[in-house]
Amino acid sequence: MDAFKEKIENGELTFEEIETNLGHQFKDDYNRICMEMKMLKVEDGVIATRIKQLEKQRKLADCVRGAKTMLEFKDVYKLTGDFGAVEKVALVR
Repeated sequence: MDAFKEKIENGELTFEEIETNLGHQFKDDYNRICMEMKMLKVEDGVIATRIKQLEKQRKLADCVRGAKTMLEFKDVYKLTGDFGAVEKVALVR
């Protein structure tokens, strides 16, 4: 667990690792995720930063899924127009 804590503190932990280790278990219960990090003795300031980053990453992932859905609708219903911005969002990983 020391390596996990260290990766949280120095920002080397990927969002995928956070989701695998904490996110899937606690879903949108950020208080529980925070409590888990506190049990690892991660500093409060670091926890707040990582929680904000996780929230932003999840919002971005929602936007990407939405953009991909819009492009599917565009193809299925043969919609026309400028979908350039939507296409750019759909490419975000």
